[in-house]
Amino acid sequence: MLQEQKIWQEIWQELGRHCKRLQKIPLAELYDSNPKRARDYRENCGELTFDYSRNLLDDDSRACLFKLVETINLPEKINAMMRGATVNYSEQQAALHTALRSKSKIPILSPIGQDERHLFAKVRRDCKNFTRAFNDGDIRNAQGMPLTHIVHVGVGGSEIGTRLLFDALKMQQRKIKKEATLSFISDLGGVQRKETLTRLNPSRCLFLLVSKSFRTEETLHNAKEIYRWMQKSLGTAAELERHFIAITAAPNLVRKADIGVKIPAEQILLIPESVGGRYSVWSAVSLSVQMMLGTNIFEQFLNGAEHADSHFIKRPLQHNIPVVMALLGIWYRNLCKHNSHAIIPYDHRLRRLPNFLQQLEMESGGKSRSEIGELLARKNSPLLWGAQGTNAQHSLFQWIHQAREKLTIDFFIAARGFDKKSHRKLSAHCLAQMETLMRGKNSETMQETRKETVLEKRIALHCKLEGNQASNLFIYRSLSPYNLGMILAFYEHKVFVQSLLWKINPFDQWGVEAGKKLAQDLAPMLEGKINPTTTSLRDSIELWQASGCKGKGKQKNR
Repeated sequence: MLQEQKIWQEIWQELGRHCKRLQKIPLAELYDSNPKRARDYRENCGELTFDYSRNLLDDDSRACLFKLVETINLPEKINAMMRGATVNYSEQQAALHTALRSKSKIPILSPIGQDERHLFAKVRRDCKNFTRAFNDGDIRNAQGMPLTHIVHVGVGGSEIGTRLLFDALKMQQRKIKKEATLSFISDLGGVQRKETLTRLNPSRCLFLLVSKSFRTEETLHNAKEIYRWMQKSLGTAAELERHFIAITAAPNLVRKADIGVKIPAEQILLIPESVGGRYSVWSAVSLSVQMMLGTNIFEQFLNGAEHADSHFIKRPLQHNIPVVMALLGIWYRNLCKHNSHAIIPYDHRLRRLPNFLQQLEMESGGKSRSEIGELLARKNSPLLWGAQGTNAQHSLFQWIHQAREKLTIDFFIAARGFDKKSHRKLSAHCLAQMETLMRGKNSETMQETRKETVLEKRIALHCKLEGNQASNLFIYRSLSPYNLGMILAFYEHKVFVQSLLWKINPFDQWGVEAGKKLAQDLAPMLEGKINPTTTSLRDSIELWQASGCKGKGKQKNR
């Protein structure tokens, strides 16, 4: 053990020397000095290419990075996770999101040694059956009319991935039912719920209540208010339970939940306990998308993710996309001391990708303790943020180019678009930003760009771009369900590799739980039923009351 720790420290020290050396070399010079760099710093998987040639790395520093991952016996740990080992140490659970997309015949063992493949097969089978019933018009109201307005009610991991999936793929195929619609309700405040329900016919609505624990306050509160709306609109004799489906890992709590409606057992779909919320887009959580787009589209999405899983398991570390992604993150966060990472998709369909990856990476990597409870010696997950590329150019990129903050960026672009001329222009902007970020612009070049003969020196200096900003590019033939599945799975595996190197548990989220628990305790204080427990809570509540309840006259707009 002491020898292993010594080797580990020596690798980190060597990496530190490489980083110090490379920070003296302009990134463009590194790129231009190697004629084979574009080929050597690029990996492929199916129709997807990951280009990491614009990074502050050379062959020696990259080889040293791979030494890091070689010390953790990664292949064994991948197999352990996929076969059901307890990798979520704090909650004593497995992490089997990959089983939801796997066709492998390798046993998935429970803690007592039972093969659990049948459970994941049942999840897929139940989703197919509900999708078929919906599209055949067999899910009906009390009057025998098919339900057509799907409303997905969930929050966090029970909504973010599903919404990304629908936005990304809804142009792939015409809706199977022309009159079908899909809406989402996640916010607790009521505005989103009212906006959504106002435009729907209650007699044709089907509500999917999605909560792994079925204790999520936002989802249960919205469900209760939705039931009241349905009851007021249709009356108590309308057999309202027909309009609700529950998707959860706690079916026993569905019947006990105080939401008004009693959902029948045959209208409850399971989320496996071993699948975390931010890893659940592959599960029944995305039933609403399957109903709208069809099982075939969703199966292609799963197949793409399974292809990424196979790549992760079988490809050598030096050519393994998620391993490379993970090591780049370690390099910039721990050696180059960068604090943020941006996600910039030049693809309108991926506009929700930054939000999805925020939860995946920051909820998984935002930890301060190791898997055995020790305070971490190194920082882990950076701040992750971003926006759709076209919009980002007019908001974020001024800061990115000139604020003198070092960061890394992942760009996304399809080789093919719906409109060739427009897509060519979009692609030009994406590639131009990457090139400018790397090479920068001096004041003389900027003068030419602005078509001005003379600029005062003080003005010219404001036009200078330092460059030397690293970026990666995901380029794919088209945003097919298959390619989207690969992209999301690669990021899941990136997070897993980094968690092993940082020695953290990427599958729990105790930092989220504390605030949610306090909110439940605080609600009675806002109603005046109990006294605040701290002076700061008392002051905040008094401010809240004074701002809304004790103002001059009644507020007309709330």
